[in-house]
Amino acid sequence: MAANRSPFGLAPAARPLAIFGAVVAAAAVFYSFHLGRDPLGASEAYSAYAAARPNLGAIVRIPILDDPGKQLLYYVVLHYWTAIFGASEAMLRAPSVIFGLGAIAMLFVLGRDLFDDATGASAAALWAFNPIATVFAFRARMYTMLIAIALAHLCAFRRARETGTSGWTLMCAVTGAAIIYTHLGGAAILVAEAAILLRDAARGRRVLAPWLALGGAALLFAPYLPIASAQSRVLIAGHWLDWIGPAYHYSPATKLIVAVGVAALGLWMIFGGKRDPLAPEPIRFCVLWIAIPIISFAAGSIVVRPMFQLRYVSPSLAMLCVLVAALFAKAGAWTRNIAVVAITATMLAMALAVRPAIQPWGAAARMIADSGDRADPIFFESGFVSSGPALEIPNRGFPHGYYSLPFDYYFHGPNPRMTIAPSDPAAARAAIESAAARTGGAWLISWENASEAARELPGSPHFIVTLRLRGERVAIYRITSAPKS
Repeated sequence: MAANRSPFGLAPAARPLAIFGAVVAAAAVFYSFHLGRDPLGASEAYSAYAAARPNLGAIVRIPILDDPGKQLLYYVVLHYWTAIFGASEAMLRAPSVIFGLGAIAMLFVLGRDLFDDATGASAAALWAFNPIATVFAFRARMYTMLIAIALAHLCAFRRARETGTSGWTLMCAVTGAAIIYTHLGGAAILVAEAAILLRDAARGRRVLAPWLALGGAALLFAPYLPIASAQSRVLIAGHWLDWIGPAYHYSPATKLIVAVGVAALGLWMIFGGKRDPLAPEPIRFCVLWIAIPIISFAAGSIVVRPMFQLRYVSPSLAMLCVLVAALFAKAGAWTRNIAVVAITATMLAMALAVRPAIQPWGAAARMIADSGDRADPIFFESGFVSSGPALEIPNRGFPHGYYSLPFDYYFHGPNPRMTIAPSDPAAARAAIESAAARTGGAWLISWENASEAARELPGSPHFIVTLRLRGERVAIYRITSAPKS
């Protein structure tokens, strides 16, 4: 297999290049379909909000105040992009399409570098229509950017490791920092690369350049560490309450067994196997880079608290396509080709069926605007999105209301916006009753289920409460004063 590897700079063969071009063209059409037709989701509205900030300093404050864990690089890119092309739904999502296509290109390059041209083309096809890739390409979020930068960084890392040149070392350092500036979860990728270098050292292969590159990435991220530290404190509380949920109730013995088991597995992956320093080991290289982030988040979910999400390990999942294509090739070219075509067709069928749920914010804005009650306040729940017992715990998350930004993207009426705290439903109910009595009506836009929202809604016969719209994790209630008898 190593004899067929494509040297750096060598032009790809015509057939794999044609397949890759066809895949990119088809993906570009598929990713762009309905790009501006669906209304923004709640998280996409935060991207629009960040892009609309007046300067870099305001953008830097976004993750701390409103969107912890999501770093500023994507928001900065989107800020300048929308300054040129506007902030419509299509233009907000267009960078995701571009980075999604860039990720496909990087898989082609990595497949060629590690194995051969056909593996690169196969990996591009396997990922292009994966439902994970397509859903990310439809959304104005940072995940396709994270994948594309992570794969570009891996390419630079490998070339710095192979050549030791200053150009690739610098590129590796810059892209390594860019990964963490895009999302804190990208730090697991740098850990995986350090593990690869430890394996190199154990086998007698000591190259300074990639170590310098990883150190350079850490130095480039160092100025942002105080902000990242502040975010981490918010994340501890936020993810305790937010959609990730509270920690699993595993026993200390179970946690210890998992921690020791994962540590032993990691040591075996790093130091086990052949000791020949000249062996290229592309399969082991891929396995380490793919598995370590996945295992880290999975084990952390047991030992610490839930933290595993597919989007956090999406670069590993993309690189998995290279590994799968290479393993198929070991069974022969015909086997690989048939398997890749079958899997790609299956993925495309799934991608056609799996699209992001349409959010109701445009419909909600039209409904409230058409009501004509321009003085009625609109209430939003502050804090992290939560459910069950976590609702009773006060927190400082999203002080203006998590749903206020997607709503305000579409609604520009004069109605006052007000917030209530779900942790104090009695005070929330009193605030809504007072406002509705004063103006004759009010609105509540809630993430809670019906029984939880009922604690905040007026229960007095002096008010009428009507559920006017329900979507995925959102309900809109109309509160009006009851006619006097």
